[in-house]
Amino acid sequence: MKKTLCAALLFLLLEIAAACLSVLHAGTDARLYLQCFNAYAQTERLGVRPGSYPDLAESLAGYLGGERESPQTLTPRTGAGTAAPAFNDRELTHLSDIRRIFSILARAWTLYLPAAGLALLLWKGRAAPASVWTGFLLSLLPWAGAAAWAALDFTGAFIALHRLAFTNELWLLNPNTDLLICLMPQEMFVFLARRLALTLAPAFLLPPTAAVLLHIIRKQRTHT
Repeated sequence: MKKTLCAALLFLLLEIAAACLSVLHAGTDARLYLQCFNAYAQTERLGVRPGSYPDLAESLAGYLGGERESPQTLTPRTGAGTAAPAFNDRELTHLSDIRRIFSILARAWTLYLPAAGLALLLWKGRAAPASVWTGFLLSLLPWAGAAAWAALDFTGAFIALHRLAFTNELWLLNPNTDLLICLMPQEMFVFLARRLALTLAPAFLLPPTAAVLLHIIRKQRTHT
């Protein structure tokens, strides 16, 4: 039982680290932003045309990735004589909050390597496959609960996540005035959540598979 619980805790640490890395990578990928903007953005009401999406994608990815000091960029708008700032003060403050979260994720994902090293040190191929897989299945329970919630009520899960992540309500943007929410409607986050799940599936399976392979290799060496 102790080995199973230890395996579950280690697997959960590895899974959290992998999730942090995946979110960080997606949130700083300008090509992914552009793909999502072209598919889901609804900016016509604010007079912003798709031709502005590449610049907006680069500015957001660069800012959240720490390569730019500000996400602000000038965006041509239909009916305006000159280009106007893309984001208002409320949006800029919210983006600053997101950037702080990304800086935390950038530190958190580094848990992966020490946790993996600790797992190998503790197991050394001695953990029985049954303990490994039982621990792995236990570690998946929080993720399964979150996935079920999102599948049944994505809006509720989305709101709860924002209330947990932010100490203010600046994330409650207005699609009639705020470009950010028009660039990133809820449909985009549904797509990204599914993409994240597919990305994490092999990352989650790798540690228990490696542990079982170590056990098999050790047994073969013992018998030879």
